[in-house]
Amino acid sequence: MKVAMAAEGPSGAMIYSQNCYEALTHTFSWKRVDACGAADALTAQRLDDATDALPSETAYFESEAVAGRYLAAVTGAGEEAEKADVRLEALQALVGKAAPQTLPAVDALSQDPQAESWNGDTDDAENTADNGEGEAV
Repeated sequence: MKVAMAAEGPSGAMIYSQNCYEALTHTFSWKRVDACGAADALTAQRLDDATDALPSETAYFESEAVAGRYLAAVTGAGEEAEKADVRLEALQALVGKAAPQTLPAVDALSQDPQAESWNGDTDDAENTADNGEGEAV
């Protein structure tokens, strides 16, 4: 998202988000949905200062739209909506504390003692995604 935002501005961030959530329809993982949600929340925060955002981009990153996408991805995968609400709230808190040019550490959720109760063993293979460069994210 950081690269997309730098290269293409809000349009690039929107495309990143759409691709991120589209990937979840193929293979769901809490780690990936958290990455999508954190990227959306951070973009929404940055759009407050952006002057080049189109109305459609601003609407896409409104807090209700961000929460709706996250919830739809989670419930579409058969997970509980309550888990989504708690995790999204935690993500938004992390993003709120993040420095303007720093992405929040999505892995911080797996370090939270409550994270274990959200999705069981956070170290299992189903919670690991490849970033396209052969590295687990």
